[in-house]
Amino acid sequence: MKLSPHVCNGWKTDLAPHSSPVQLFNMRLALIIPSVATISLSVPAMAIALPSCPSPPLIFGTAKVGIAHLRVPLTISIDRDGTVRWSGHRISDATFKRFVAEAGELNPEPQLIVDVTNRPNCQRLQKVRRVLERAPICSKHLCSEGSNWRRWQITGGP
Repeated sequence: MKLSPHVCNGWKTDLAPHSSPVQLFNMRLALIIPSVATISLSVPAMAIALPSCPSPPLIFGTAKVGIAHLRVPLTISIDRDGTVRWSGHRISDATFKRFVAEAGELNPEPQLIVDVTNRPNCQRLQKVRRVLERAPICSKHLCSEGSNWRRWQITGGP
């Protein structure tokens, strides 16, 4: 028996219109598999951020601890180029050390928050952490580290 050419979904096949359902299923499956493979190859892979820096010191608070009631949050962030920012303003290393020392003398004492939202360079972050660890304000547990600090809960108070 000779099969006559047939067009199925725009594809010319050697299957006759009266072919068995199994033959039609196999043909459609053969057409679908390359499409699925092409789609899966064209979808970009999801980037997984691997931890590259050690955890913050134990005396540092986190988002879980929150921001203490009536404390003024002062943010410290690090640009990708290593520049330290104090509440959004670029400062030198010497100014940073001075500001940290002076923060402990303010009344009321602020809460220093190292904002790591921009994923700073690990070595630079470690240097900032070392300065903070030696500061009296951080020994009072008034230093924190994390990202999206504006969404942290306010703790304590009425």
